[in-house]
This record gives sequence, structure tokens and C-alpha cells, in this order.
Amino acid sequence: MPPAVPESLWTEYTKSLTQARLEREEAWRSYRKSASRERQNLKERYRHQRHMLAALPVCRQDRKRLLKQLAQRQGIESRLLRKKLANRRRLIQKTPHPGNWRHFVARCAAWGDHRAIRLVQEREQERSGWDLGRGE
Repeated sequence: MPPAVPESLWTEYTKSLTQARLEREEAWRSYRKSASRERQNLKERYRHQRHMLAALPVCRQDRKRLLKQLAQRQGIESRLLRKKLANRRRLIQKTPHPGNWRHFVARCAAWGDHRAIRLVQEREQERSGWDLGRGE
């Protein structure tokens, strides 16, 4: 804990860090489950369609052409799924984070927390004194 910081504010900061970490872990867990399920569904659907095509009473050339078309559709859908999953991963990676201590204090001060306002004012006084001494 930084010196001269109200313990209650520091506790809020550590709780927000813990909460953000837990939320992100839950988001990743949920993503992994749903991504796995979606990939499996895609695979099963096309496996089923290939079995149906294999059972059709058509000549060998037609079956080969139909299987090729099915493979192309599967390729298109799998690329779309990969893009969709990549977008979801990016969203999880960019989830808001409480930030470092200074960002947290600045945000609390902006919300009107008197403890944070006092810390920001003290920091400004320290800086202004340092700047005045530097100019001499």
C-alpha cells in the first residue's frame, strides 16, 4: 500500500482488481466452452451431411462433385466461425480493467470520492512545489 493512503480506498482498489481478474477468468472459461461447442457442432453437422451424401443413389462422379461442394461450404463456414471467435477473443482481451493505482484514484476523484480528491490535491501540491524548486 502506498504511504499516506486511506486504507479503505486501497481496499476498494484491491477488491476491484480481484473482481476484474475473476470476471476476465469467467469470460475466458465461458468463451472456451462455447467455442468448443460451436466447433463441435459444425464438425458434426458436416459429418452427418457427408454420411447422407454417401447414402444417396447417385453415380460416383456426382457424389464426388457433391462432396467437393460440401467441403467448400464447410471451409467457408469454418472461416466465418474462426473470425467470429477471434472477435470474441479480442473483446475479452479488451475488457475494462481498473487500471493502475493512479488511474483508479483519478477515476474515484472524478466520481466525487473525497478520499481520492484529497489524494489528488496532495499530489498536485507536491508537484507544484517540485516544479517551483526546479525553476530556480
